[in-house]
Amino acid sequence: MMNKNIYLPSLTGKFGQWRYYQTVMKVSDIVENLGTNEKPDFRIKTVEEVEEIYSKKGVNNLLQRAFDPTRLVPITNYLLSQTDKYINNLTVAIFGGNPDWLTIDVDRIGQDDSIDDDSLEYFEKAFGVVKLTGTETLFVLDGQHRLKGLRNAILQEPTIGEQTVGITLIIHEDSDLGRERTRRLFSTINRHAKPVSLGENILLDEDDLSAIIVRKLIEEHPLFKGKELIAYNKAKNLNPSQFNDKFTTVLTLYSINEVLIDNDSVYKDFKNVKVRIRPDDNVIESWQKVVFSFWDKFFECFSDAKEFVNGTNPSLGLERKNGGKFYLRPLGQEAFALLYSKLKKENNLEKLTKISLIEPNIENEFWHYTFWNPSKNNIINSGLPTNYLLYHFGLLGISSIKKLKEGYIKNSGNIKHDIPEIIIK
Repeated sequence: MMNKNIYLPSLTGKFGQWRYYQTVMKVSDIVENLGTNEKPDFRIKTVEEVEEIYSKKGVNNLLQRAFDPTRLVPITNYLLSQTDKYINNLTVAIFGGNPDWLTIDVDRIGQDDSIDDDSLEYFEKAFGVVKLTGTETLFVLDGQHRLKGLRNAILQEPTIGEQTVGITLIIHEDSDLGRERTRRLFSTINRHAKPVSLGENILLDEDDLSAIIVRKLIEEHPLFKGKELIAYNKAKNLNPSQFNDKFTTVLTLYSINEVLIDNDSVYKDFKNVKVRIRPDDNVIESWQKVVFSFWDKFFECFSDAKEFVNGTNPSLGLERKNGGKFYLRPLGQEAFALLYSKLKKENNLEKLTKISLIEPNIENEFWHYTFWNPSKNNIINSGLPTNYLLYHFGLLGISSIKKLKEGYIKNSGNIKHDIPEIIIK
């Protein structure tokens, strides 16, 4: 295949020692194979595809993280199935020299008397065209998974090739010092780029049904609406400082939605992977009713939880500092959600009325070594509270009962201890 020139409208600048070019490229040019199918030679390569700078054995030659194949299918599926898709800027290094830089005549801009000579000179230096001939070596420094996802997607949907992606081109020097500088640039990009937390994703995500309904719960459910009851913590648990006024956390609401919603029926399956694409409004509304019904049942079962969210019983929050009600703990709320889901599948929701037989206070001996550690006076963060609740409703399998007993003995430190007998027959 003959080399193919492409011309890219660009801006150039310099920061520190780095000369960079900011441009856009068509996806078809980004993924272009200048070689053959038997011996591909991609216009933009991943690091491991550049023999001159990559060695699996030479640690000092490694310039970026190893490729994670598990990320490829979700990215490809996103590109193929999401109508409102977007691919973020790729950082691409140019190996072995500077690109051809063609200046642009800015005389017409200079006809505006309000632009001084210094500004005009700055424009002339900053605006131009990058010429790529296909003979230079380009490798992606940040965005290798996106690059491979684009390669996969265009094979199945050629029209993606007409889309454009932002590209930052930088100069990479092939030397020990050059590799050191490029590695430092890569680590800087990733170390100082603050990742979006799961909690923030839940509040922003417009495709994940569970996240969408979390926001609807907070904004529309009669007992949550207009109140600051939900903690936006990075973890599921509440902090002690939140016991007085926070009911639960946004991550707990999301986890409960994941239990209640049948994701297999909501999302499309692409190559055995479910892709979370915003469902139709009628689907959202249908599952919103399911989730709201759960919380209606929750507050029906635990009337004092309703008192807490309405602010009529502040002592309930104070109790959490020394244990408190299991259903006012995120772990207990998740456990109840799973119990509810299992009973609903069995068309046996009336059995939920027997929840009143369960000891409510986690500091009580009933919950010792499953939910509450009496020697340390703190909760046990594990799956034991959920399994323990299911156990008392006769919904736990033999192998899970065995693990529950093992956890109970481990936490108690006494091999002679055994979990209490099932309460609900």
